[in-house]
Amino acid sequence: MPGIKDITRMTNEPTQIENGTGGVQWDGKDPNADIEFTQASVGYDFIKTMHIQILQGRDFSKDFAIDSIGYLINEWALEKIGYKNPVGKRLTFSQNKGTIIGVVKDFHLNTLHTYINP
Repeated sequence: MPGIKDITRMTNEPTQIENGTGGVQWDGKDPNADIEFTQASVGYDFIKTMHIQILQGRDFSKDFAIDSIGYLINEWALEKIGYKNPVGKRLTFSQNKGTIIGVVKDFHLNTLHTYINP
């Protein structure tokens, strides 16, 4: 179809992501920390399609089978996690152990009046 530049997939509407969890684990996490993370499963080319800036690492790629257990995090998540060089570091989300493949610039998942979560 003319006018379609890119296509991707996402578990939620990009303007109504309400999935969250406090069940994110990482090396060195304070056991008393209770941080709520917003989450969404996305497909290849999500970053490109949504025009989100990658600050470190890379987007998901079909060239890397390991991406099925990879995570992209935003700046706010990185600040909460505290990793200095996050790419390749471990992250567990709902018992799914994986690694961080990239860090993206903070962006709004809901309205501009909604606080940006990790």
